[in-house]
Parts: sequence; structure tokens; C-alpha cells
Amino acid sequence: MTQLECAIIGSNPTVRIVAGQGISGCGQAESAKSYLKPMVLFYKRYLIDEGPTVGARLMLQIRRMEHSSLGTRW
Repeated sequence: MTQLECAIIGSNPTVRIVAGQGISGCGQAESAKSYLKPMVLFYKRYLIDEGPTVGARLMLQIRRMEHSSLGTRW
């Protein structure tokens, strides 16, 4: 992943991801969630320069960070 952007379009957060060789994609939250854009931008530094095949590992890392910040462990 080389680029990640998040914008509010209407009232819904929309995320755009660009990977190597011009591959890109976007997705929009189904309803207004004001907390989503700051969260996406927070995790951006962990996602940039990662390959598209490490999605499961990245999700585990993000979940661990969330739980450790709440003081809970799995």
C-alpha cells in the first residue's frame, strides 16, 4: 500500500487505498460515523508500505493495540 486517504463525502467517511502498479480501491461507511476518519488516519502509518497479502497480520496488530490501550488482554 502506497497511499491511504479518508474524506467525508456527504456525511459518510470514504476511504481510498492505492497499492503498487496503479491498483486502487475505495469504500464508504454505510452511515455517518464521525469517529471513523480520525481512526483511519491514526492507523495510516501502520498500513503504508505494507503488502496487500498481510491483511490478517495487520488486523491482529491493530486489535492488539486497541486492547492494550483499553487495558484488556486476550
